[in-house]
Amino acid sequence: MTFKQNLQTLRGYKRTAPSDNIEKINKVIELYEAKKIRNFRTALNTIELLATKHKAILRSGKPEKEYNKLVEKYQEAPSMVGRLSDPIFKITRGDYARINTTTRFNIFQGSDLRKTLTNIKRLIYKEVEEVLKHKKSMKIKFRLQATLEKEVPEFDGRTEKKVEQNPFATKQAKTLTRTTYKQIVDDAMEELLTQLHEFQLKETGWKVVSINNLNMDTFKIKAARGSSWIPTPERYSNAKCGLINIKNEDQECFRWCMKYHQSPQTEHSSRISALKEIEDKYDYIDISYPTSYDENLQVRRTE
Repeated sequence: MTFKQNLQTLRGYKRTAPSDNIEKINKVIELYEAKKIRNFRTALNTIELLATKHKAILRSGKPEKEYNKLVEKYQEAPSMVGRLSDPIFKITRGDYARINTTTRFNIFQGSDLRKTLTNIKRLIYKEVEEVLKHKKSMKIKFRLQATLEKEVPEFDGRTEKKVEQNPFATKQAKTLTRTTYKQIVDDAMEELLTQLHEFQLKETGWKVVSINNLNMDTFKIKAARGSSWIPTPERYSNAKCGLINIKNEDQECFRWCMKYHQSPQTEHSSRISALKEIEDKYDYIDISYPTSYDENLQVRRTE
């Protein structure tokens, strides 16, 4: 039975209960309606005792004892009205080494979308960090499925409950890196929230019954990268252009450039032999070579 039906059942006992116990039955119903008593059977058993007219049970004093025990236990209990159980997540991972991967977060007890998406972000961050170990540069997109319902009026004056599975998805796949992924995920969750609210405004009467799952789609992309040394084009080789072209024989052009900017920048400072003597003040952890433009944001000073 539904919560409303349970309340109707409890109230029905007042019709046959002794008049001295009506107030006590109302108190039990009040505690159950406030969801301080969470178990329907607990409230029902006490009300059945209070409503009985069996002389032996009344003489035993059991109804009074059970009522006092119940009130003492639940009177100061926190109300659960408006409170929802924390959602539970089960993750089904794809193969992160593949170019395109889908990770599914199956969601249980998730009817509050904002609470669900807030709680799930920590898990998404962790999964994105795992994906980034395999995909240095990637795009990400989210797809969410929710169950919604609304009351539809019938011709005879009654209403029928209509239930639908509705998909919502972020409009564009966003490029992310190790330094931007949290903001990208946060923005995506807000976009999904906005979509649901706009749907409810446009299609009035719908309410969320449950959030069923959230799919995270990741796509590996080939980032634009700097590579090894190439000769300076003739039109820029004039000293007046001020262009410094460090002649390294590896693919760490970005690191040599950073070292040059820490050098005295004299006539021979761009030589590899001179740059090797420069104490580097930057940390290149998580930087790969050749370096993508996105990875440039990750460099930080070590002092």
